Amino acid sequence: ATGIIYVAPGGYHMLLREVAGNIMIHLTQTAPINSCRPSADPMFASISHVYGRNTLGVVLTGIGADGCEGARAIADNGGSVIAQDKASSVVYGMPRMVAQAGLCEAIVPIDAMAMAIMRRCGLNLA
Repeated sequence: ATGIIYVAPGGYHMLLREVAGNIMIHLTQTAPINSCRPSADPMFASISHVYGRNTLGVVLTGIGADGCEGARAIADNGGSVIAQDKASSVVYGMPRMVAQAGLCEAIVPIDAMAMAIMRRCGLNLA
């Protein structure tokens, strides 16, 4: 729904599924991925399978490589990924892995992230 943000609860992977033409959130406690649950990888992959080229993944500061394989799924399905830059990251692990893999359409500082998202979503910023 427009204007609503969903956050995965601790201890659950959050996935999107299309069921009878409706997009549904599915929570699962399957094994951790990248030592994480929730993990960005299965979430990104499931979103990209549902929304394809209309998917925008945003990878912010974080430890490790979680999000990299999900970002690859987004790119492979025609979507886009934006990553936070090194200078504004507390920990430049997750965004670094996505950037080094060449999966980002943009690498931006956190204070420019909202504007980058709005531009990618085609909002008129004039």
